[in-house]
Amino acid sequence: EAIAKCFKLEYSGLEKDFFRSDFQVADKAIQYAEEWNDFCASDETILVTKGDVMTINGKRYLVEPLIRHFTKFTSNNGWISEDEGWCGEAMEAFTHYTYHRSGGHLIVCDLQGRYRHNRFKNSKSRFELTDVAVCSRSCAYGPTDLGGKGLTHVLLVNGFPKRVLLQ
Repeated sequence: EAIAKCFKLEYSGLEKDFFRSDFQVADKAIQYAEEWNDFCASDETILVTKGDVMTINGKRYLVEPLIRHFTKFTSNNGWISEDEGWCGEAMEAFTHYTYHRSGGHLIVCDLQGRYRHNRFKNSKSRFELTDVAVCSRSCAYGPTDLGGKGLTHVLLVNGFPKRVLLQ
């Protein structure tokens, strides 16, 4: 199953840049998720989906896997769900990991999707995430990148010491 997103006709001129930035964000998030998975070596992994552009009847669509039982864990402005228990804490830890791993240049945030529990002996439980955001000091990751101020705000709201962020 998949979900398809398209621009309204009056905004279709924006799709090329939007699709490019969406792929750039997904690639960066996937890179950090794979590093996290190698680093943590636990029974839980993080999987970030990446869409594909398809043309159907002359209309371009961004097609992504459908994630059922969708949950919003965090946002790109500092909000963290208090209803998700350890899953929310794990997603917050992943955001902090990306900050440290990038040398303080960016964070992967706006984490949403679901936690899929391992039902089989030979597979891992996993977070399946989609439509994530990257906030960077260079503001290079599309319309959801709130820049250095957004990055700092997310981390300050979530308990990072100010002295660490200003180094």
